[in-house]
Amino acid sequence: MTGVDGVVRISTPLGGRRNDVYAFVGSARTVLFDTGVAGVATDFILPGLAAARVRPEQVSHVVVSHCDVDHFGGITDARQHFRQAAFLAHPKDAGMMQDFGLYLQGRGRSFYANYGLDEPPLDLSWAREVTGEGPIDVLVTGGEWIDLGDRGVQVLHVPGHSRGHLAISDPGRGLVAISDAVLGSAVPDADGNPLFPPTYRHVADYLRTIALVRSLAPSRLVTAHYGQFEGAAVVDFLDESEAFCRTVGIAVDTLFTTDHEAGRTLSDCVDELLPTLGTWPNEGRRNALAFPVCGHLEELVRVGRLTLDATVRPAVFRRS
Repeated sequence: MTGVDGVVRISTPLGGRRNDVYAFVGSARTVLFDTGVAGVATDFILPGLAAARVRPEQVSHVVVSHCDVDHFGGITDARQHFRQAAFLAHPKDAGMMQDFGLYLQGRGRSFYANYGLDEPPLDLSWAREVTGEGPIDVLVTGGEWIDLGDRGVQVLHVPGHSRGHLAISDPGRGLVAISDAVLGSAVPDADGNPLFPPTYRHVADYLRTIALVRSLAPSRLVTAHYGQFEGAAVVDFLDESEAFCRTVGIAVDTLFTTDHEAGRTLSDCVDELLPTLGTWPNEGRRNALAFPVCGHLEELVRVGRLTLDATVRPAVFRRS
C-alpha cells in the first residue's frame, strides 16, 4: 500500500499479476476505485485503508471501473464493509456486475455464440469462484463530480476495453486512475514481464479514450495491472498503446488483401496473427488476442471493408 497526497494505492494479488485498487481520500469523503475479486475487501482493502488512517465509514462512494471479475467480483464483500457507500458504474457494464449469467453472455463467453471461441472451463470456474456480484446503486455516464471536501474528483467514461469502462480524474493531484482503459502492448505479470496481449475490444472507442487521457495531460497515470507512470512515461505509455492498436489494425486488414472466397473465422485470424504480433508466454495469449483481433474485424465490417456472414457458426469474415 502506498499513498501520496490523498491518493492511496492498495496492491492486491491476482495469480501471478498485480491488481491495484485506489482510494481517493479527502477531508470529508473517500472514494474507492474498484473492489478486486471476492475476499479482497476484507483481506487487503480494509487493512490498506487502516494503514492510511481511513475508517470504513469514511468511504462514501465505490466506483467500479468495468465488467471484468477482477474489478467487480468483490462487490458483495465491499458492500458488507462500506454499508453507507453508494456503488457507481456505467449502465453499459452495470448489468453484468449484478448478474453472473449476463456477465458470461456479454463478457466472459462473449466470443462463443457468434464466433465459436470459448474460454477454458477452468477459467470460467475460477471466474465463478471469485465473483460476488451485487447491486449497483447509481448509474453514471461520465462527467460527474464527487466532492471529497478539500477537492473534487471526476468520473470519466473511457470505453474501448469494455463499453462502459470508467476512470477517475483527480485534477488537484494531476492524476488519472484508468484501471484497464489503456493497455500498452502487453499485460504484464507482477514483475513487469509481458504476459498476454492487450484486451481492448472496441477500436474506435479505444483510440478516443487514449486521445482523451492524452488531452488531460496528467502528471501521473495509475493503473490496475501496470503500476503507475509519471511525467514523460505517461506519454510513452499512451504512445505505445496507440501504436500497438494501429499495428494490429494493419495486420488484420492485411489478412484480407487477397481474394479469399472461403473467408476466415475469428479463430483463423487469431491463429495467423499470433506468431507475428508479439511474444507472450502465457497459455491464455490466444484467447486474449481474440479481443483486439475481433475488435478490428468488427471495425472493418462497420466501415464496409469486410462483411460478416453470421448465418453460419462460427461466423465468417470476408472482403466486401
